[in-house]
This record gives sequence, structure tokens and C-alpha cells, in this order.
Amino acid sequence: MATNVFKSVVAVVPSTGADIYPGPGGSKQAIVHSIYVSNVHASDPASIDIKVKNVTGDTYTHIAKNVPIPYGSSLVFDKPVDMSATGKVWMEATDALHLETVLGILEIDP
Repeated sequence: MATNVFKSVVAVVPSTGADIYPGPGGSKQAIVHSIYVSNVHASDPASIDIKVKNVTGDTYTHIAKNVPIPYGSSLVFDKPVDMSATGKVWMEATDALHLETVLGILEIDP
């Protein structure tokens, strides 16, 4: 019997880049329904790179490249990204501790 689980992934986006969502693993699939990125700094802007990969290996594809987010503002991606078990969402900020993110994800276990 298939099970579906909604989850939120919350993180501070590092300036060194990191996998924010490491994929569902096993035989699961995932749909990233939304990505919110907020600049929580009091006065400085920051930019973000967001990449996804959907297969095993090192090939990532940008869904955002050097997108500026002014302080006190947010960036919203509200279109789904389908992920395989080995898919990943990777993010990098231009400044540490400036950007926070929330991903809305549906994990599917067929």
C-alpha cells in the first residue's frame, strides 16, 4: 500500500553550499511543491543559487542562479519539482546567516 507523507525542510542557507534536501532515499519519490527563501538580515542584501539533481551522479541543474534577495524580502518558487529517490536540492547563499529556507515536500512510498 502506497503512503504519502507531507514534510517541511527548514534550514539556514550556507555560504559554502550544501544539500538542503538530500532526497527521499530507498524506493521513494518526492515532489518539492514549494521553496521559500527569506532574507532575515537587518540591512544587507544576499543572493542565492538553487540547483537540483534527479539522478545518481554529480549533475545538478540550476533553477535559480545568483538571484538577489533584498533584506526583508522573500523569494518563492511555487511550481513543483519532481524528484527521484536519489534527487537532491542544493543551495548556496552569498552571505552566511542571511537567508533561511522552507521547502514544502510530498514524499511518496509506492
